[in-house]
Amino acid sequence: MVKGIAMVCQSRDVAFERLAVGSFFLIFLLIGLEVFRDYGLSTDEVFNREKGFYSFYYVFNGDNSLLTYYRRDYGVAIELPLVIIEKAMGLSVLRDVYFMRHLCTFLFFYVSVFFFYLLCRRFFGSWKLALLGCVFLVVSPRIFADSFYNSKDIGFMSALLISTYTFFRFLEHRSLPWLVFHAFASAFAICTRIAGLFIALLSALFLALDGCKKRTNEEGMPIHISLISYAMLSSLFVMMLWPYLWSNTASHFAYALKSSVEFTRFNETFLYRGEYIDVYNRPWHYIPLWMVITIPVTYTALFIIGFSSSVFSLVKNPLGFLADRGKRDELIVILMFSMPVIAVLALNLAVYGGWRHLFFIYPSFVILALMGLRRALSFIRSRFSGRAYRLAMASFLAVILLDVSSVAAFMVRSHPYQNVYFNQLVGGVQSVKGYLEYDMWGISYREAIEYIMERDKSELVEISVDNWPGGVNQLILKPDDRKRIRYVDQKYAKYFLTNFRWGYDYNYTNEFYAIEVDGAKIMVVYKLRD
Repeated sequence: MVKGIAMVCQSRDVAFERLAVGSFFLIFLLIGLEVFRDYGLSTDEVFNREKGFYSFYYVFNGDNSLLTYYRRDYGVAIELPLVIIEKAMGLSVLRDVYFMRHLCTFLFFYVSVFFFYLLCRRFFGSWKLALLGCVFLVVSPRIFADSFYNSKDIGFMSALLISTYTFFRFLEHRSLPWLVFHAFASAFAICTRIAGLFIALLSALFLALDGCKKRTNEEGMPIHISLISYAMLSSLFVMMLWPYLWSNTASHFAYALKSSVEFTRFNETFLYRGEYIDVYNRPWHYIPLWMVITIPVTYTALFIIGFSSSVFSLVKNPLGFLADRGKRDELIVILMFSMPVIAVLALNLAVYGGWRHLFFIYPSFVILALMGLRRALSFIRSRFSGRAYRLAMASFLAVILLDVSSVAAFMVRSHPYQNVYFNQLVGGVQSVKGYLEYDMWGISYREAIEYIMERDKSELVEISVDNWPGGVNQLILKPDDRKRIRYVDQKYAKYFLTNFRWGYDYNYTNEFYAIEVDGAKIMVVYKLRD
């Protein structure tokens, strides 16, 4: 009878888990399907699509222009399939093309969040912590917004997240199916951005470390067979997924690797702490500061607990990871977070536009935050009992719930400009005016131009924009509106639009329209003449 009751309780727990997890992913999907058309175009979207087309013509038309194309060193594991989808659907209207790209970028992120759930479920043995990790990942305003229009940074984060899951499963089983899955996932990450090489290096390192252990009744492929097979298969997949490598593979790969380390293609200044600094003369605190003020405060506090306690534990017993799978997994996550940051600081790699180039370390950040949460809960259990325990636990969880709720509320009221989120440490969005940049990629230009076109019925509407995204965003307008726009110099323009990318000092006073987020103007349209 006791066994029967236990089985009933277990089945109810499983049913509740499926209901909770299923509901989260259903709601998440429905939200994405509802809002993917709301975002403007980011600075890089035209270039991303262009990269895909050069590879498409190389693969299907034999056009060798790819081999001299100035962005040939970029992987196209995401961009080429997007062009293939565009061609297969017969899309000819650019507005539809970019809506499709936004939807596909979101869906890839959506799939990666599910893999993140599986990863956390395996890591913590708790579906509740795993689901909370997904909430932390999704209820992160800048990550959520970029998941629609940033196929480069969020695409790489998604690819790396999936390959991280296959990495852990391959370490566990070393079976042929997981070898193939992980080799393909690793190659896909590398062919999205060459920085994905570090998942391959970690895979080789920890497979080799596994070979140092003495085992009895070892299962799966022998270590040396696993290493050789993984190296060969992942290399084969890299060549398959990256058309630029189909000729002169070694030299082209070396060129791509060198270009990523010695990046000199971008030559602009950006606002940081009230001053305009050169992209190649970035202070060491640039990345840490951007992360601290644009990630929800509670997540960062939990991360500090998790990261510091994990590092302390590993330092206390540096070889413990060889015998303890849990310690090994912690070490891998710490390395996945810290290695890219150390590389950026040590090699002075080109990083700009906030910390978007390092978005791919965010899943590791969240896992470490969950470790911090688990340790905090353990501390409360060990120090309190009875009524004091219930009060301490309720207070702790309430703080987390309130912060997550406030962040979610910001995402709703600021939609579709979650990308300008700043947390309470700097007083929110309004407090960083003149100190840091807002809408760096010019997403807000779309709404501003649409507002003009809806109210000005002139046959031709002359507008002037402050920077490149202002021109890009015409591509997502309705075809009839695109025909009426003329981009001209400011002295000939009827309207001037600015997202304050390079300053706030304009002498115009006739404000026609403004887009505000929490009281801060991120886009202003000035009417220069009637």
